[in-house]
Formats: sequence, C-alpha cells, structure tokens
Amino acid sequence: MSIRSGRIAAAALFSLGLLAQGSQGAGFVPEKSEITFVSKQMGVELQGRFRKFDGDIVFHPADLAASKARIEVDLASVDLGAAESEAEVRGKDWFQVASFPKGVFQSTQIRAKGPDHYEAVGKFTLKGITRELTVPISVRRIGNQSVAEGGFVMKRTDYNIGQGAWADPEAVAIDVSVKFRFTLLEMPGK
Repeated sequence: MSIRSGRIAAAALFSLGLLAQGSQGAGFVPEKSEITFVSKQMGVELQGRFRKFDGDIVFHPADLAASKARIEVDLASVDLGAAESEAEVRGKDWFQVASFPKGVFQSTQIRAKGPDHYEAVGKFTLKGITRELTVPISVRRIGNQSVAEGGFVMKRTDYNIGQGAWADPEAVAIDVSVKFRFTLLEMPGK
C-alpha cells in the first residue's frame, strides 16, 4: 500500500460514527445530508465521506423523549477519492467490510443543552465493538426545513481500526474528526 493509500484510509476510520451521505432514510433528506471527516497520517490532513447510509431520525424539540436517531452506514461506500485507498480501507486492517458491513449509531437519549443546541447520547457499533457516544448537535431553520449539524472526535483504536503497519500513532493519528449535516424532514403535528 502506498503512503497516499494509508493516509486516505486513515481519514475514513471514524467518519461513519454517526451520519453519512447516502441512500434512503426516514426523517431526513439524503441528497441534502452529508458527513465529512478528517484524519492525519504523518501529520498530513486527509478528508473523506461515505456515499450510502440508511436510518431514521425523529426530532421533536418540544418532546425530546419522543426524539430518536438510528443511522446505519454502508462501510463499503467510503469515498476517499482513490479506488486503491478505498479498497484498502475496506480490508482486514481497517473496516473489515466482509465481516462487518455496517457501522450503526442508535440513540438512547436526546437532551437539550441550550437554545437550538442538543446532545444525542447513544451506542455506536463498529467491527462488532459497541461503545457509548455523545454527539453535540445544533438545529436551525433554513427556509422551510430544519438542519441538524455537529461534530465530534473519535478514537480509531477504540474499534481496532488501523491495525498492522497502521497501528503506530506516529504513522496514523488516533483521533479522527467528524462533521455532519442532516436536512430533516418535517414531522407532522410537531
């Protein structure tokens, strides 16, 4: 694998954490939704995204107990801008897509943190490993739609991502920054 392939593969590590650019889902508009991510290899920032996701988002600011999010990311849909790097990151040292085709976030609670600011608390599963994850989110109106945006940092080593030659944190940074944007469908009666 080339250094470029490794750098790009590292960038994809945790972008699936919560949200992604994608296919079909209830509660959001996929073609107006995205997730981007940044990782570093040898100190160089690398960016990527996922092309496909599915899921369900229900958001009622006046009734947060009824609000929820479940996102399933198709790991094979990683977009790194280079076919060789995408093939590498699908393999055993990274996502191991043949055995673990999806990354899944399931909220257990959505709570207010201030005007138009929230946290989604839940469980994130990747490569058969499940960990708690808290994701800060802001929600704002753009025209006649609501847009949820946020970002967080994940540690690749929490999910055995980047093994073998890529395990060294001097070669591939442990932290991966994730940013997302979901355009939400309106919920009738809420």
